[in-house]
Amino acid sequence: MNPTDTQLVQIPVTLSDGTVIFAEAHRSDPEEDVAFTRHALQEFTEIVRTLTGDLMEPLRQVGGAAVDLEFHLGISIEAGKLTALILGAGADASVTITVHWGAS
Repeated sequence: MNPTDTQLVQIPVTLSDGTVIFAEAHRSDPEEDVAFTRHALQEFTEIVRTLTGDLMEPLRQVGGAAVDLEFHLGISIEAGKLTALILGAGADASVTITVHWGAS
C-alpha cells in the first residue's frame, strides 16, 4: 500500500492501562468506518516487536560492539485492525523507533 493513496484519519487507541488516546492513521479503504472503533495499541506494538526482532537477528550474527537501528512507522487501518507502514524519515504522522544494542 502506498501511503499517498490513503486517507489520514484520527482514531481512538486504548493503552494498556485503559487510557484512550487519538492517533493519526492511514486508511486505505474510504468506506471503512474507523472513527468510533477503539483499537488496542498492543496490535501496533506487537508488530514493532516482531519487526525489530526480524531486523536485529541478522545484525547480531554479523557481530560488532554495538548496533543502532532506527525506523519510522506509520499507523494504518487494514481490515479493521491496526497495522504498521514503514515510512521514510520525513513522513508525516510517523513513529520514530530507535533501538540500541551494545556493551553495557
